[in-house]
Amino acid sequence: MTPSRPPLGQDEPLTGVAVSRFALLYSIDHDEGEPETNDYEAVHEKTYTWLYTIMFQEFGNQMKNLLTDDTSNIYVTNQPVTIEYASVVLFAQDDPNIPSQDELDELVVSAFTGSNGQIYLDDIQSLPRSNPFQ
Repeated sequence: MTPSRPPLGQDEPLTGVAVSRFALLYSIDHDEGEPETNDYEAVHEKTYTWLYTIMFQEFGNQMKNLLTDDTSNIYVTNQPVTIEYASVVLFAQDDPNIPSQDELDELVVSAFTGSNGQIYLDDIQSLPRSNPFQ
């Protein structure tokens, strides 16, 4: 179950911990040409939701929000598509247990490898057939 996203406008002061930028490579069906903007958006939404779920499982309500953006999309014919992501995890400023960037980076790695990686891939493969990332 995916936790619901909190609103961005929190009443309490927040501290953001940036995750190191990371890139994911996607093997796609190149017969349709370069993916459309809405194809990338669908992958971004699934990636954000998965990363939010992993972070929420680790931190629960200690995590106030997660901001994730895809910072670049690299398409080369007959090569995997590379999407680079940047994320910031928000915590209450007075939280004495704010994790380090290294701890968050380890969570990101675990989100996209092993059994977690397979769950993520299964979710990507659930995209509509019209989406080349599917």
